[in-house]
Amino acid sequence: MIITEKDKLDSIAFKDKMQTDARMCDYAKEGDEDPKEYMLMEVRDRLIGKEIIRRYDEEHGISSSWLDTDEKWKKTVNILQENG
Repeated sequence: MIITEKDKLDSIAFKDKMQTDARMCDYAKEGDEDPKEYMLMEVRDRLIGKEIIRRYDEEHGISSSWLDTDEKWKKTVNILQENG
């Protein structure tokens, strides 16, 4: 598998979309609205994207703190899982 520059940029965009979705979920909850109406990505898309990044990192021996160990990221993932 060859990772292109576009793939790298897509992974950054994916992370940004995940964080945006988490913020929108918080916003929707505050207004007693359905968080799913505000999310940019479908649950399936988020899970696939996360798995692609995880596998790439594992194959290349890269430590990916934003996926699992970063507290801010954990909060983002938890919010999305609650509302996914």
